[in-house]
Amino acid sequence: MTSGWLRRHHSNVAMKSFITTLLAGLIGAAAAGVIAYTFLSTSKDSALKEQKDKYESQLKKQRFASDGQQTEQAGRLDKATRSAAVSGSKKDQEIATLQNTLTERDKAIEQLKAKLATPGAIIGTLKTLNPNRGRQRETMRKVIHHFIALEDHGESALPPIRKFLNEGVDIDYGRSTGRDNGGGLGRLAGNGDTDNIDWSSARDYGYKLPAFGISLEPRSLRLGLFEITFNIGGKEAEEILAAALITTGLGIEIVRLGDLLEQLAPDKYKKAMLEAARELITNPLDEDSKRILFALLLKYKDPGLLDLAKGMLINSEGRIDGAALRYLNETLGENAMPLLLAAYRNPNITNPADKVILRDAAMTYVGKNADADQIFREVFDEGLKKAKDSEANPREAWLSLMQAGGALQKGNNLTEDVIRNRQKLLNEYRGNTKNELVERGLDQVNKNLEGRLERLKPKN
Repeated sequence: MTSGWLRRHHSNVAMKSFITTLLAGLIGAAAAGVIAYTFLSTSKDSALKEQKDKYESQLKKQRFASDGQQTEQAGRLDKATRSAAVSGSKKDQEIATLQNTLTERDKAIEQLKAKLATPGAIIGTLKTLNPNRGRQRETMRKVIHHFIALEDHGESALPPIRKFLNEGVDIDYGRSTGRDNGGGLGRLAGNGDTDNIDWSSARDYGYKLPAFGISLEPRSLRLGLFEITFNIGGKEAEEILAAALITTGLGIEIVRLGDLLEQLAPDKYKKAMLEAARELITNPLDEDSKRILFALLLKYKDPGLLDLAKGMLINSEGRIDGAALRYLNETLGENAMPLLLAAYRNPNITNPADKVILRDAAMTYVGKNADADQIFREVFDEGLKKAKDSEANPREAWLSLMQAGGALQKGNNLTEDVIRNRQKLLNEYRGNTKNELVERGLDQVNKNLEGRLERLKPKN
């Protein structure tokens, strides 16, 4: 019985032990599972947190960087704005300073103008200043001073100038209009009126238009006012000068007004200027105007007065009009030779100077024109005849011979035919003059002509 109990008892004990062990195992397993779950759960949370922290850290860094850039950009913008504001302020200050300076300058100018004489008063003073009445240099200084003051008034000076020019009065400041400008004929005229020869026609023949603008001193009050009007410029100035052109009675004024108007309005007043010149030359107020106007028409190659010039070539006193002669010669060219030959042979012409300018005009065409060649022969023959005449004026003899010899060398760009024609004329006399000095001169002229032919040969 005991044994059976014991067996049962041991059996129970063993069962209990097994159950205990089993329970223990189950509990352990459960605990382990809990532990494992807890561990896994913790690891997962940790990983998520780490990732979250990393993300937030990166986001923070990005936000910080962005904020930094924005801050930097904002700083730059603020700096630029402040700089611009400072710069703008400086510019505003500079502008304000300049405006104040200009305002002060304008005030000063107005104050100075108030102290200056009016344009009308200045012209009134100029009307009283005549350098021909003594103390010429001092008076001319005052004249120039008042001209400058008048021009400084600008356009406000134009109405008083117009009024004065319409009055038709003037003051001649004593400057030459070019009467003694004999051009190339000065070499023939010598140093003055000698041997009872009147060289006035020669001076008229060689006359050149006066040069303006090379001196501070104007030739007259009116001419000075023309210059001031031109310098002021503008439409009103042009109108004033144009009105003066058609009303003036002086040749020198037509010339100057034509020049000034040509600069203001090219070609606009050329026709009016030439018409004024042609009209005035038929009834000039003075000899200067006639000479000046013929030179003006010659400058423009205007043929409008050819008939008039032909009628004026020889006057009632048997004198040559030098201005008319030059106009005819240079306007007609070779076609003027019959007129010049007839004039040269005219017995009423007795003044040697008139013969000189006729020869000079004609012999430009020696070697080109038969009439010019004939004048050359007559000039040379006359010189040889006087050189042999003991009672003749030797100066006139050598003047004829030298002028003829010079004519053979006269002119630029001569053709071979012209040069050889001149040599033929020369050879009509070489070896036949019976004058050693003349022969020597003819040989030299021929040598010079040969040299010109040599220069015409083509170079290899």
